[in-house]
Amino acid sequence: MQTSIFLITFCNQDLYTPVETNLLLLDIERGTQQWIITGNQSGLTGVGVHDEYVFVLHQGSRPGILVLAKKNFTVIAKTFLSELVDPHSLVVQGNTLFVVSTGTDSVLEYQFDPIQRTIQYVRVLWKPEQSLGTQDQYHINSIVKHQNDLYISAFGPKAGETWKTALHGFVYNVTAQDPLDGYTDIYHPHSLVMDGQDLYFCESTAREVRKNNETVITLPNGYVRGLTVTNDVILVGTSQGRKVSKSTGQVNNFFEQEGEIDAVCGVSVFDKKTLEQIHEYNFFPLHREIYEIVPIESIRETASLVYFGVQNVVDDVVQFKHAIEQKQHTIEERDASLNTLRHAQEKNEIVLAERTQELHQAHAKIQQKDQEMNQLQQMVNIAQQHTEQLQERVEEQKDVIVEQKETITEQKQLVNTLKENVQQAYAVIHDKDRELLSMQESKFWKLRGAYMQFKQFILRK
Repeated sequence: MQTSIFLITFCNQDLYTPVETNLLLLDIERGTQQWIITGNQSGLTGVGVHDEYVFVLHQGSRPGILVLAKKNFTVIAKTFLSELVDPHSLVVQGNTLFVVSTGTDSVLEYQFDPIQRTIQYVRVLWKPEQSLGTQDQYHINSIVKHQNDLYISAFGPKAGETWKTALHGFVYNVTAQDPLDGYTDIYHPHSLVMDGQDLYFCESTAREVRKNNETVITLPNGYVRGLTVTNDVILVGTSQGRKVSKSTGQVNNFFEQEGEIDAVCGVSVFDKKTLEQIHEYNFFPLHREIYEIVPIESIRETASLVYFGVQNVVDDVVQFKHAIEQKQHTIEERDASLNTLRHAQEKNEIVLAERTQELHQAHAKIQQKDQEMNQLQQMVNIAQQHTEQLQERVEEQKDVIVEQKETITEQKQLVNTLKENVQQAYAVIHDKDRELLSMQESKFWKLRGAYMQFKQFILRK
């Protein structure tokens, strides 16, 4: 039996979009549509199909994975995974999930426990060598498994501020740690799909679908993203061009109409052999962006209540009743919590009144301190004025001291000159004393000679 039923996710939901319209079952054979209620407002991205479960990535401030029962598409678990930042795509291998965490440039590995219905983080499987692994530098956005290898698509680094400047997108073999030959310089690749040995992907900004890197479909408008290939048809998603980048906040202007935004959001169905468009589904303006289109195999054999019969109505009623009981229990718990919060609020109001009074008292003390500070400031200003006056006097005294130093220097020079003159006078006096002494000695001997002569004369008489 050919696949005619597809699961479609809508991402980056606006606040006015109904919460129950971001996951759609589309039957292209019957032309019917059935919205799956997920309870997620922000939007959904990647989808992975398990034998019994469908895993869907949900966006928002706390992203994670929704686990749906494949038989009736009811949400049986909703996880919040702290390692994920802006998740885009995932692939399922047994109970192992490989998830693209676009906001950290990483492929993360998780393990699903079907009994506990929990998802546990295992490790970072891969990130680009040049990436920090903490932000969106390469915009990894799609992952697919072929045989035993995992492949991803990425925009590559930006040359400027916006993703419009990321011109070198690529496809990479994560398992072999090697780029796929010939799949480089792609302008915004998305939505890798393996069909046998053929690799399909979207070159989103060019509005093209490529098969083995050759263009096979070109869309007239929109941002091409979301792709699936069956034996008979190719389904292609188109989204409204995002004028402002979700990750950078910068203006993109991807399209030829500078600043214009293509008003389109839909799915085009093409005949696989002739590549002629055979149908188109439009979801604009209620929705703006499609992310993933996934075929759901043998859904009629699983007796899904979304489309067929009432054979599982009882199960749904029981689940609905159980959900109501859980809601009632939740309401009771919330009422109890509300009462607790009310009592706490009353206590908080009393404490608040006390704190308010303390605050007024503290405010009065602060005002008093402000007055004291103003007085001290005035005293400081006066002291500052006195200090400035003293400084002026000090400067004046410095000038006087400099003058006195100059006078003292001159006087020292005069004293040194006087000392030299005195020394010279002492030398002259000394010389005169010696001359006088010599003259006195000469006179003494002369007088003594005369006296001796006179004495002899007297004696002779």
